[in-house]
Amino acid sequence: GGIFTHSMLLAIDHLQDASTEDYSVGMMYNGTLDYDARIFNSAQDITMQHTTAVSPDRLAWPLVPRAEYKAPLTQAAAATGANTADEAVQQALINPQLLAGLGINPALIQFISASGLASGKIDPKELMKAGFECWKAGGFKDIEKRVKSQCKTQ
Repeated sequence: GGIFTHSMLLAIDHLQDASTEDYSVGMMYNGTLDYDARIFNSAQDITMQHTTAVSPDRLAWPLVPRAEYKAPLTQAAAATGANTADEAVQQALINPQLLAGLGINPALIQFISASGLASGKIDPKELMKAGFECWKAGGFKDIEKRVKSQCKTQ
């Protein structure tokens, strides 16, 4: 999965941890945006559209797990035994089998590590460099078309 997918899965994980049995499309959307900003700080624009007949906060999210659910990135962090997010990222980078088993593209973890997002130390130049390297490695397949079209117009 890409950034959107992992942000959404982390939101589902968080809502379940908060003992939220049912939630709206609006809550899911806001949680996805929150994780996109906090974990990935991506350049993607995650948007939502709805009709005037129903607002997102009044529409139930239909895909609520009934059993205990942990997002792949949460599972990876737990499997490393790390105490901090930065340690978890470093441990995940040296265990590609763990990442593959959880369906996590190693380029995504390398992006998080290289950008400083996990440690809270973000250097804008390093973030841009890491994002470009992740894209070159195929970590952003879901936005590749948009990036290519923007590059052609500039």
